[in-house]
Amino acid sequence: MAELVERCAWAKIEVVTADERDLAGRMVLNLGHSIGHAVEAAAGYGRILHGEAVAHGLRGALAVGLAVGLTSPHRAGRIERLLATAGLAQRPPGVAEGAVRDLLKRDKKHAGGKLRWVLPVESGVEVRSDVSDGAVEAGIAAALGAIRQGDLA
Repeated sequence: MAELVERCAWAKIEVVTADERDLAGRMVLNLGHSIGHAVEAAAGYGRILHGEAVAHGLRGALAVGLAVGLTSPHRAGRIERLLATAGLAQRPPGVAEGAVRDLLKRDKKHAGGKLRWVLPVESGVEVRSDVSDGAVEAGIAAALGAIRQGDLA
């Protein structure tokens, strides 16, 4: 686990160094953060750890990606298994859907009136703004629901 954390930290350093002013490339570091930040805020900062909230947000991003046809079921299943192995986001965070929905409207990743979503694809992530309300609702529901063994495709 320590090696994995170190490798991730170095990857983040490389991304941030390449885009120090947050003009474009750093956006990829926000995978799981839109719904994750909303979950964290809805829970009351300190009641849920940032990393745990982002893990719930990652589950939400998987559902959004699946709903818009960008994330493959294979990729989603692999990430779900990684969350389970790490013991992250395995129980509902206990926050209201309405609160998460309202907080998403204030997310800092809005551009031109649309929230920019960082969604998993086979080779990494893709940033999209053309996400339907239905896909967002699927993401919120997935982030706030309990994981069931049968869901680990």
